[in-house]
Amino acid sequence: MSRGYFATEDIEICRRVFDDICATGHITSDYDRVELASQIIYFYQHGVTIEDSLQELVVSMTERQRPT
Repeated sequence: MSRGYFATEDIEICRRVFDDICATGHITSDYDRVELASQIIYFYQHGVTIEDSLQELVVSMTERQRPT
């Protein structure tokens, strides 16, 4: 990510993380998908740009936010 905008590679990383997490079956509603996308973008913009690390962080945050 450079100069405040996403390059094609940045978008591809975020999209793969989004698709992988959605494919696990944990994300079922439009609201959840929007929240997931927001979290991915937030963490990516704040320096978590390695795909595996980004996915692990977002999954752990999603699991913490889920009611028990």
